[in-house]
Amino acid sequence: MSRPRAQLVVDRRGALALAASIVASLTLLFAAGISGCQAQREPAPSAGSASPNAGKVAVDTKLVAFLSKARAANHAADLAIAKGDRRGAITQLLRVTEGPRPTLSPEVVEVLADAHARLAELWSEEGEFVEASREVEDGLELATEVTLFRANLFMARGIVEERRMKALEAKGDEKGAAAARDAALQALDTAMTLQERVIDQALAPEPVE
Repeated sequence: MSRPRAQLVVDRRGALALAASIVASLTLLFAAGISGCQAQREPAPSAGSASPNAGKVAVDTKLVAFLSKARAANHAADLAIAKGDRRGAITQLLRVTEGPRPTLSPEVVEVLADAHARLAELWSEEGEFVEASREVEDGLELATEVTLFRANLFMARGIVEERRMKALEAKGDEKGAAAARDAALQALDTAMTLQERVIDQALAPEPVE
C-alpha cells in the first residue's frame, strides 16, 4: 500500500506558493513540449505513420489558468488590505471561490481551501461571523483529506470563534462568549491534531519495494 503524499508544513499562504510553483512547472512543460516538437519536426507523415501529435506534452490550460487566477487574486487582496480595504480583499478572493473552476483535483481543492480560510478570517475581522463560518464549512466540504489545508480551515474556525467571543464579551453576553471560547479551543485542538498527523506522514519512512 502506498504511503499518503507527504505534505510540507507551511503557513496558510501555502496555497499561493503552491499555485505559483505549479503554474511555473506547467509553463515549463508546455514550453518543453513545443520546443521538443519543433526539434523533431519532419515532413508531413505518410499514411499509416504515427500521429503528428505524438510526443506533445499535454497541458491542462484550465488548471493553469485557475491557479494563475488564484495567485493574482491573492496579490490583489494583499494590495487591498494594505490600504485598509478588507471588503475589497474579500471581493477579490470571492472571484476564486465563486468563479468558474476546472474539475476538482488535489491542486484545485488546496487553492480553494486556502481561499476559504482566508475569507473566513477577513469576514470575521469585519464582524460578519455568519459569513465567516460559512466560508469554513464550504472549505471543509472540499478539503476532506488529512492535509495542512484542512488543518488551516480548523485554525481559521478557531480564529473566527475567538473573535466572536471577544465581540460577545463586549456586548456583555457571557454565556455566548463562553460557548464561542469552547468552540475556538475545540477547533484549534483539531487543527493541531491534523498538523501532527501531517508531520507524521511526512516523517514516515519510504516503503520498501
